[in-house]
Amino acid sequence: MSSPDLASLTLDDFAPHLDTGFEIHLPDGRWVAATLVEAVTNGTAPPTRSLRGREGQDLTSRDGGGFTLQFVTPENSLPRQGIYHIKHPILGALDIFLVPHGPVAPRGYGYHAVFG
Repeated sequence: MSSPDLASLTLDDFAPHLDTGFEIHLPDGRWVAATLVEAVTNGTAPPTRSLRGREGQDLTSRDGGGFTLQFVTPENSLPRQGIYHIKHPILGALDIFLVPHGPVAPRGYGYHAVFG
C-alpha cells in the first residue's frame, strides 16, 4: 500500500472519502475501524510573504490552506494523542497525529487531525 506525502495532501484529497472506512493501528498491535465523518477547512491560508525558520531557512506553507479531519471509532480505542498509522483502500497508508476529543453521539468516539 502506497504512502502519499502528507505535505502535499489537501482537503480535496480527503473530502471524497467522507463516511468511508479507515483503519487505525494501535500500539498493542490491534487495528480499529474508523470512519471519516468530517473534513473541513480550518481557516488558515498560505501567508502572503515568505516564512523563515529559527535558523533563517526558507519555509513553505501548505498549498490550499489548512484543514481538519474528524474520525470516529465505535469505542474509545486510542490510548492517548499521538502519531498513528492509518490505512484507507484508496488513500493508502498515512501516519497522522490524532487527538482524542470525546464522545460523538450516537456514533462513538471522535479524534481530530489538523493539517496546517
